[in-house]
Amino acid sequence: AKVRGMKKAKLRMIEALKNDFETRFQGIPKERLRLGAAGAGLSAEQEKEWTDMLSASFPEMDVYYDSLSCSVSCHIGPGGYGVGISVITCPLRKAISVMKSTTTNPLLMQMNPLTLSALETKRRMKC
Repeated sequence: AKVRGMKKAKLRMIEALKNDFETRFQGIPKERLRLGAAGAGLSAEQEKEWTDMLSASFPEMDVYYDSLSCSVSCHIGPGGYGVGISVITCPLRKAISVMKSTTTNPLLMQMNPLTLSALETKRRMKC
């Protein structure tokens, strides 16, 4: 659908997300879904405004922000916005318990599980 203006474009993205939640993701529990906001060359104020707008529209969801990659940003230019839905296939609590139960290195046991490298996490999780 065509819209004119950034405000209307953001509202249209939110409408599309609501439609996706009702159709494509209806059988998935909300705690296994994450909402990702993205932008190209946005200021800190614009990032906060976008994530706040999404958080207000989806109060039951975790919303995180990440900048768009350079390969995407160079094509759309500064000021581009995006949003996406991620499905968590292995819940974090299970991943943490698996990491703690399979770790024999005392240094790793003391670390915050979120600081472990992706390779280490992938090797240890059996979801």
